[in-house]
Amino acid sequence: MKLTKEEEKLILDKRAAEEAEKPKKIGKLKEDLYMNNSLGSCGQCIISVPWICSLTERDEYVSEFFNSFEKVLSAGAVFDCYIEKDGRESWYDRDCGIEGIENLDAVWAKDYLTDIENV
Repeated sequence: MKLTKEEEKLILDKRAAEEAEKPKKIGKLKEDLYMNNSLGSCGQCIISVPWICSLTERDEYVSEFFNSFEKVLSAGAVFDCYIEKDGRESWYDRDCGIEGIENLDAVWAKDYLTDIENV
């Protein structure tokens, strides 16, 4: 059976779309990741701290800041890498879907992941 040019293009486009949805690499998180729940999704600190304060106040602010971190991913968590149309790597955590831990680049992967391999 001979396909028309349009049918061939449809098949090739469908295959390309399916292939784009498959991860090209996987990697594992080197160590636990913590997120500060006082940080917005854009990474800007939203804690209001005065420039001048007493030692007691400073200690309270420091304690409050450090206690605001919570573990969001454990070491060994699997990340999938998709390749964008322009060739950039785009890494996503496989299981959690935590806001702020998506669409991470190759530099991030090099710093935070281990056992990176092609799929």
